[in-house]
Amino acid sequence: MATHPDHQGRGAARALLEHLVNIVDGEGYPVYLQAMPGPVEIYRRFGWIETGVVVPLPTGAALDSQTVVLTMMLREPQARILET
Repeated sequence: MATHPDHQGRGAARALLEHLVNIVDGEGYPVYLQAMPGPVEIYRRFGWIETGVVVPLPTGAALDSQTVVLTMMLREPQARILET
């Protein structure tokens, strides 16, 4: 998942993550993802934890000759609190 730079900071990623965690928590599924460094904090806020594995990707023209690092994260299903 990625948010176009022109639309960042408007809550789109948060809304998508809220929807996703409601579905997977309801079904009891763990969720694994690979995160770029920028959005790691938002994933933490939604309960993902870093697995300790970091994968550097090779540089290349498609990556603007920058090294990209992906952080592996896992979110176990969490109990839902029902509002009455």
